[in-house]
Amino acid sequence: MTEDKQKLMKTAFRLLSRRPHSRKELINKLTIRGYSFHDAAAMAKECERLGYINDELFAEDYLKELAQRGQGEMMIKMKMLKKGLPMELIEDKLSELNTMSLEIERAKTVLAAKMTALNRETDTRKRRDKAYRFLASRGFNSEAIRGAMEGFNENN
Repeated sequence: MTEDKQKLMKTAFRLLSRRPHSRKELINKLTIRGYSFHDAAAMAKECERLGYINDELFAEDYLKELAQRGQGEMMIKMKMLKKGLPMELIEDKLSELNTMSLEIERAKTVLAAKMTALNRETDTRKRRDKAYRFLASRGFNSEAIRGAMEGFNENN
């Protein structure tokens, strides 16, 4: 093994020891550090062979993490695409996680946590608008927002 390949391997292992990465994310980080795309892709393939990278497991874990943080389906999809995961894998994992009732429940939970801040607003219409914008900014679709807002008590 050449010295350059050893250096590349050490860099890849150091990156992967900090946190899990997707295949594309590892390739991008290695190319940013000055390695050729060909060498970075070969190293990512080797890391996959050794079991250090698994896009499917990474997608499952990242999806659960984002859902637990109160992110909506659209935000989750955007963040997973940003990590370089293929759209088919994202759609597959989202369909496993997400039924509409689950999305609504997550939106209700996030809204309940935000109620203390929202209750500072005295105008009920403004409070309702702020709640809607807050859920939309978290990536919830309009159906989930409407479902969460059904139980929204104007007099909280």
